Amino acid sequence: MNNLPTIGFCGHSGSGKTTMFEKLVPLLSARGLRVGYLKHDAHRLDVDREGKDTQRLFNAGANSVAATSPDETFVRLAVTDVEHAPWVFSECDVVIAEGYKNGPWEKIWVHPYSGGRDLPPGGLLIGGKSTRMGTPKSLLPFGANSLSEKQHSLLGAVCDKVYLLGSGPLPQTLSTADRLSDAPGFTGPLAALMSAHRHAPDADWLFLAVDLPGMDAEYLTRLKNVRSPGARFIGARDPWDGALEPLASLYASQLLSAMAGRHDGETSINKVLNSLGAEGSAELFDAERLKNANIPQDLVMLQNMAHR
Repeated sequence: MNNLPTIGFCGHSGSGKTTMFEKLVPLLSARGLRVGYLKHDAHRLDVDREGKDTQRLFNAGANSVAATSPDETFVRLAVTDVEHAPWVFSECDVVIAEGYKNGPWEKIWVHPYSGGRDLPPGGLLIGGKSTRMGTPKSLLPFGANSLSEKQHSLLGAVCDKVYLLGSGPLPQTLSTADRLSDAPGFTGPLAALMSAHRHAPDADWLFLAVDLPGMDAEYLTRLKNVRSPGARFIGARDPWDGALEPLASLYASQLLSAMAGRHDGETSINKVLNSLGAEGSAELFDAERLKNANIPQDLVMLQNMAHR
């Protein structure tokens, strides 16, 4: 089949592949194309009825079994590689192949970005001890709530589900919230990102640090809305020093996979992102919303700015 135009489709069971094929085949046929359909099943095929002559003879060891009727012909071969039976599709103009998701060829990821909820999961990095702040940042007060409560609520408004990432202490209101332990083999914030990726490896993730008190739902919604196929990193790049903002950003699953396999022991997310060609956008840079609270004075300043 090397010289036969073939279009492959793969996806989870129930994702709508067959429904799409039922609409695609008539469109191709209407253009005068003879369409073949090849399905790869990782499990044992069940294409013949138990007790029928063809089933009994195939089970008895027949290498090839065929049955004909006035309307169709059925062929069953005792081979596992379609290359052994190229004649099956020899008169087709195009073949639709279903499955082969682990095949060694390039793939285009088709994802329903428009319409529906289609919200990414959110990961809130809560950190741990903070020597400079003197108090775990997750417990710091900000307005009527703690920082972790504020940030968790923000993510919940734009994400499908929110996970706490890290080992820091939590207020009582978040004691039963979903939480993921740091991934072994990594250190620092990178361990939190890899934990999220291992939990849902096919998902894009929206990550937020707990120590960005100026963050609001408007900014996170903007990140979500500029999400598009092929964009692996959606986040700000400081126009003055060129640094990326790694923890108020959206990561594609492909980027997280590359980070997991090619971090080379680096602990700085910024350096890993730069090594993988993450670009970032100066248009997303917002000094007030992306200001970290590392010392008590930072927190006071940001609280005053929030009350203006």
